[in-house]
Amino acid sequence: MEAVRRSSIALSRSGRWAVLPANDGLELVDLLGTAARRQLAATGEVCFVGSELWVLDRARLERLSPDTLEHVAPPIQLDNSPRTIVPGYSATACSAVAIGETSLRLAVVAGRLVVERLSLAWPEPVVAVSGHRVFAYGANVLRALDRRGEAWRTKKVTGEVLAASVVLGGRAIVVLSRGADADACRVLRATGELIHSLDVPKVERWAVAEELGHAFAIGVDGQLSRVDLRYGRVIGTVAPPIAVHEVAVDQDGRHLLLVGANAADGEVLHLVVSGLFHAHVDEAADALSPESVRRPHLVRDDAAAGEAPADSVA
Repeated sequence: MEAVRRSSIALSRSGRWAVLPANDGLELVDLLGTAARRQLAATGEVCFVGSELWVLDRARLERLSPDTLEHVAPPIQLDNSPRTIVPGYSATACSAVAIGETSLRLAVVAGRLVVERLSLAWPEPVVAVSGHRVFAYGANVLRALDRRGEAWRTKKVTGEVLAASVVLGGRAIVVLSRGADADACRVLRATGELIHSLDVPKVERWAVAEELGHAFAIGVDGQLSRVDLRYGRVIGTVAPPIAVHEVAVDQDGRHLLLVGANAADGEVLHLVVSGLFHAHVDEAADALSPESVRRPHLVRDDAAAGEAPADSVA
């Protein structure tokens, strides 16, 4: 599976906390400005899972409070030679998947971390997590699995899946895939049916405001595009103030974090989204008015009942 280049920064889904590169490692930054920058004693992968900061150092997993940087529970050793962590959906997430030689579901239950081995094909990496459900892609097929097994699968996906995110209150999932000349955003219902698909310029970096239902993509040309996943259209494309190496956005799409190649030297911008895309606000508001756009119907998540998708993701 080809992937969008993995980010070296992390942003909490609430938008308050960010982990950024520093000259001598990583720093935790309070974007509200109410706390000083703090050094992280971490050399591995860092991500936010709900209200916690998770640090993966080889096989050692630490769970920290961003407020105090104290452990919320004793560190544990994972036995799957983990390479990365896929956090669960939303700012209240309490689950994630550790991807390694095998994939492990990690769930916080009553403050305790419960580890469960997933039964997946090889190679079939997990691309998104939402509560007890995981979404995995392999052999050109996207599958949704929960504790009872496979809930649904798509037919053959056209192109290589680059990334995926659960969006819009868990009612849908967006899949970014690579074609010959362009990338494609496909939005599926939580039960697997295709809602709509649109082509976007080839993507280098990708961030999703999951509650708002917008994606922000840095193309190979360095331009920043804002994609409305609910209505299936590109709202606008702008030239960012700096050459962007990393991009992150909070779950509500209010603030963007743009990081340049020299983040350790201070090349980091924390911007209001509406200000950056101000030239397109009036146009987008007109285009998305009830008179001009019919809002797609999103069904509730009935996939737990074992409903299979009716449409392919061709």
